[in-house]
Amino acid sequence: MIFTGELLEHLARWTVFLRVDELFILVPMIGNLKGNLEMCLSARLGTSANIGELDRRSTRKSLLKANMSLLALQALSIASLAAVISFVLGLMTRHRLGDIDAGGSGTVEPGPGLENQDQEWHEGYTRPGWAQLVMVLATGMGSAGLSSAILGSFMSSMIVVARWFGIDPGESPSLR
Repeated sequence: MIFTGELLEHLARWTVFLRVDELFILVPMIGNLKGNLEMCLSARLGTSANIGELDRRSTRKSLLKANMSLLALQALSIASLAAVISFVLGLMTRHRLGDIDAGGSGTVEPGPGLENQDQEWHEGYTRPGWAQLVMVLATGMGSAGLSSAILGSFMSSMIVVARWFGIDPGESPSLR
């Protein structure tokens, strides 16, 4: 989570984050929800390992496929829900992140993208619409799908390898 915060601080200067505030809302929501999904996966696989379901190759293979499919489905559904919620929260936001006065002069200078002087559209503000909703949905679902595949594979591999070597994290090293 510390690495994610540092990475977000670095990426916050990217144009997409300056123009689409909903991504700032989406990143922490997906990070927190994805952590819960991986912990549920590890609990399911840990229980399966303790009752011996991971010992036979055929059972292990079908159990891992089913759990990885469930993780992917959960990640995509949670990410789409989080994207829609962040989009709705972005619609309700009055003070856009890109409208903050960086120079301290009290006024926001019109930047590129200001089509007419009478419009209230500043650099950093992208009008919410279907295209922006689709972009936020695609970004959220893509990142959640990729991270669930990577983290789920790592978690599954770690539990299977620990089972092969007889490592039980609940057992105290002094009792061995």
